[in-house]
Amino acid sequence: MERGSTESGDLNPSITRVIANGKVYINGIEGFWSFAKERLLKYHGVDAGKFPLYLKELEFRYNHRDRDLFDDLVQVLVGYSRVAYTE
Repeated sequence: MERGSTESGDLNPSITRVIANGKVYINGIEGFWSFAKERLLKYHGVDAGKFPLYLKELEFRYNHRDRDLFDDLVQVLVGYSRVAYTE
């Protein structure tokens, strides 16, 4: 398969593979929702008004799931504290 091409699964037509940047992505949205559902279940439901915030946090965590977010969080907080105290 060439980069940017798509292919439907032979056994299951709902499985689609897309090649981009040299990586094969298989049903990325299903992977995200599986990730999100697993984390939202521990809350036993969330407030409908705050659901977009939960979803945005889960999007960030899913997109950075291969990294340790603690170091990123520390960098953000250090940058924020410098801005807050300089004004």
